[in-house]
Amino acid sequence: AAQPPADSPAAAAARPLAATEPPPAMPPSEVASPAELAPVTAPSRVDELPPAPPPREPSTTAILPPDLSSSGVYTSAPVILPPDLPSSGGYTGPSMAGAVKFPHEVTRTIRIDGLLADPSTAPLPEKEAAARGSSGETTTLPSAMDEGSFRGAPPPAVEIVGAGPNAPLPYTDSPRGRAALDATSDGLRAVSPEQASSTLPLKVIATSSGLLVMMVISAFFVGRCSVKPTVAGGGARSALANTVREIRDALPQPPKPCWVAKQPVRWAPVVSNKVPFELLPLASGNVSIGYAKSSDEAVGIEVTPSSGQVNEGFVEKVSGDIDRVAPTGTDKGYFVAAKEAPGALKSIVQVPASTPFFLGVADGSLATADRVDAAPQALWPIAGADPLDAARVVVADDKGYALSFRRDGVVMGGFIGPDRKPIGELVKVVGSGGQVGKPMSGWNGREVAILFADRQDDQSPWKIRLGHAPVGSIPASTEVIELPAGGPGGDAFAPGIAGLPDGRWVLIWTEGSAGARAVRAQTLGPDFVPVGDPIALSPPAGNFGQGMAAVAGAYVTAVFLQRGKSSYELWGGVLQCG
Repeated sequence: AAQPPADSPAAAAARPLAATEPPPAMPPSEVASPAELAPVTAPSRVDELPPAPPPREPSTTAILPPDLSSSGVYTSAPVILPPDLPSSGGYTGPSMAGAVKFPHEVTRTIRIDGLLADPSTAPLPEKEAAARGSSGETTTLPSAMDEGSFRGAPPPAVEIVGAGPNAPLPYTDSPRGRAALDATSDGLRAVSPEQASSTLPLKVIATSSGLLVMMVISAFFVGRCSVKPTVAGGGARSALANTVREIRDALPQPPKPCWVAKQPVRWAPVVSNKVPFELLPLASGNVSIGYAKSSDEAVGIEVTPSSGQVNEGFVEKVSGDIDRVAPTGTDKGYFVAAKEAPGALKSIVQVPASTPFFLGVADGSLATADRVDAAPQALWPIAGADPLDAARVVVADDKGYALSFRRDGVVMGGFIGPDRKPIGELVKVVGSGGQVGKPMSGWNGREVAILFADRQDDQSPWKIRLGHAPVGSIPASTEVIELPAGGPGGDAFAPGIAGLPDGRWVLIWTEGSAGARAVRAQTLGPDFVPVGDPIALSPPAGNFGQGMAAVAGAYVTAVFLQRGKSSYELWGGVLQCG
């Protein structure tokens, strides 16, 4: 084969340079002029812009074998690449049969627009086909350095020597080259996609899992809400639900305790402690309270339990001493009874019925009258002319009226029918046999309860005794109520009781020693068993007593006295029992 001249570019590129030898100087003709090295300025007009570069072609890069002969010696001449190796091993990339490899080339970028459909039958690159020719003759092919990397000076053309009978054996056909290609292909095939698996952060996995769970739960509830029951299925479920509800409502529910809805505050600054005050629930849901400000001045106030608002709506001056100030629930508002009544009826008590009437003592018997000055109608005979003490009448709905009073140191009671006729005889309510306090009575829709303070002798403490009986009768015996702990202790007296529509009771009493007494309350079940904790109605400091309670709807209004510096004060609070 013909050898390239000594000054050819291929020979010059193959000749090694000494370590201290400077690089050869470029000929003056190849050195770029100052004008060529001047910076390029932007055109002044849009129409002077250079044309857009051609679109980039899809390509791939192939690693080329080194230029070694069969003896392992590098060759200085370009070689013709061998045909594609068989599929049993070696290079299996795009076809490069007959393509020319230059000494400086390591990789070759090849167009793959045709290879996208079938890489094994892809056409040769246009530049390689032009360089190879049809007969293997010498052709001039620009190298990869023709892009003007040396300041616009193109490198000299390289002569390509065609293959001949004495050409050295290509490296890829040698045993060493074949082994290298086989090892490279096997190594590439050994790298499986599973070995290059990527890992996700734990936070991303946890967040994705949480979102997935929320989506599943949301989809479940959306599906449940979007399904409309069928006529048959919906009716069956509704009937079953109604049956369960009826059974549940029929079962006895455990009683619940009352709680303080409005803290006790002072409702009136001056009150007489010698005249008992009385409470009456009104149809409006409010509670009317009558009391005496002095021995000759009566006052009436109206309390709204839901808000605790107090309005004074009645003031009246009377001649003589006031015996009681009772709310009537009528347009008149209040009834003021004097100790010295002008008519035949004495110790008058107004009965707050739908049609109010009056009860008192007349001609040696207990009697009733439509008016204070009307002729009385006798109920029960009573001995002596002493007035009634602490007389009280409780309306038992449409069942009648329960009367209780104290006379000659004994608590007594009787039941009056709705026709204002007596039912049975007067009953002596027995205590311990010692001293008794003023009795109070209540009604819870089922039973009549009468309670009072009692002590056996002067050395015994005061205790509260209670008796109860069904409608139409009065209890003849009583038992001591065990009061809850937590109070000041000592004497327990001046009790009051109010019945709730569901059968519960609210008990109120005074507890403590002289000068440091407190008013407490306790919710009781229909069987008089305590429900919940006791309630401290009065403030911690002070001297309180004589509590009373009245029920209006779901509220219980509690009223009591406080002994101030110069007079007694009227205090009140509201309990909620709904």
